[in-house]
Amino acid sequence: MIETSLLDYLATALPGVRVESRLPQKGTVQFPVVVYQVVSSKPVYNLAGASGLTSSVVHFHCWADTKLEAMNLAESLRMKLSGFHGMMGTTSVGQTVLQNQYEIDPAFNDEGSDTSTFRYLAEYKIYYVETIPTFA
Repeated sequence: MIETSLLDYLATALPGVRVESRLPQKGTVQFPVVVYQVVSSKPVYNLAGASGLTSSVVHFHCWADTKLEAMNLAESLRMKLSGFHGMMGTTSVGQTVLQNQYEIDPAFNDEGSDTSTFRYLAEYKIYYVETIPTFA
């Protein structure tokens, strides 16, 4: 699974940055944090069946207390992921492509609060090799 390899890679590539599969519960969040979501995974097939190549679209939400922190977090992620190829944990990655990156309107922490958090979304497509199913 690409998720485990991605988490292992980012733990080393972005020391000190928390990477989570979902935003922690309200009131327990410590910013900055990167929240990832595998939006889709699509195996590539040929006439013989599965080729072993899969592409996944992964969203990374870069959350921070300030706009500059969120932007810097997205940039740090870009510097470690965009164009990456090689081993990512135990997964052989052929290419990582930044497809889109944009700011999302600040979200209020609590209703009626005048403090806000800032978020940048970075969308990547990751091409990687996975085991081809065998049928015995």
